Amino acid sequence: MPPRFAELFPKYRQQLGRVESLLESLVLPSNRLYLSSISDGDLAVGASRLGGRPDVPEGFKWPRWEGGESGPTPLSFIAQFDLSTLPETAGLPEAGWLLFFYDALNQPWGYEPTDQGSSVVLYVAPGKKLHRVDFPEKSPPGERAWEDATGFTPCSFRAVVEDTLPESLPNPDGRWDVSYSKLREELGGIVPKQANWSEPDMHRLLGWPDLLQNDMREELQQLFPRGSDWMLLLQVDSPRDDRWRARRQDPQWGSGGRIYFWIQRKDLAARRFDRIWTILQCT
Repeated sequence: MPPRFAELFPKYRQQLGRVESLLESLVLPSNRLYLSSISDGDLAVGASRLGGRPDVPEGFKWPRWEGGESGPTPLSFIAQFDLSTLPETAGLPEAGWLLFFYDALNQPWGYEPTDQGSSVVLYVAPGKKLHRVDFPEKSPPGERAWEDATGFTPCSFRAVVEDTLPESLPNPDGRWDVSYSKLREELGGIVPKQANWSEPDMHRLLGWPDLLQNDMREELQQLFPRGSDWMLLLQVDSPRDDRWRARRQDPQWGSGGRIYFWIQRKDLAARRFDRIWTILQCT
């Protein structure tokens, strides 16, 4: 288990003591996800997973995006979470399920208003009866076949609570930079700027994002001038080995990138998961 912030900070109090209150206010717990290969048949209905096939309630319609360059496209199923089993919920519903979908074929960056609808998060309330569904077998005229829209191999995961901090702090004289970076590294939240195949996957539910480029909240503020207080909902890394991979085509998000599902805190409190936004970053 990685150390929590309160356990670790005394080691850095001499260097960072003057900003201790600030850091305490910025710490966000997350669920770091460690994947294991599994077959669909070995996953209980309703169990958490990345990839594979989703478990859905009656009346479910597979989400599609009309705005991609490739024409109407069924979204790829990315992940499913049984919220009652997570060690850290931090504002999420305490029970029920979250299902995440994204257009893995067109891979929109999320920087344009026209990217609306290229990702979907569904919340299924507790008590609903779920059943497993196959990918769309037949596509309407003019729609790309499901196989071209990229499905992913199923993975179960172990969720471990990991405290996170933002990548940087306002620091005019640079005195805190080295100590702050070491603190983040020990918490487990820092990754090198250049992603490569030897690095661990960085899948994370909640917490601060592991950035590959700039602070995404700047783009979100431009897209939604009236919006504020965005938070990370889910971060999904590019597949790096055979545990988590695409079934048919290049599994990378861009070039070794990650996709980040965001939501405003007020929308999370209101359970308005229809108002999420997704951004792709890569190196």
